[in-house]
Amino acid sequence: TMIQDKTVTLVSFTDRLQAAMLIDKLEAAGIPAFLNDENVAGLDPVGGVEVKIFEKDIEAAKLIA
Repeated sequence: TMIQDKTVTLVSFTDRLQAAMLIDKLEAAGIPAFLNDENVAGLDPVGGVEVKIFEKDIEAAKLIA
């Protein structure tokens, strides 16, 4: 069985575009990053958009974010 690496929230944005730009930067640096959009339906802007990364990448990611 494959052990799943734990993901953590690196940062949260209200703006989806900002989150996408950060993900591009992280991935360019070789850090896998994911968008966790709490506001899928577009109804609740409070949720925001989270940029998720693997826990093991947190130190490297902080230098970029």
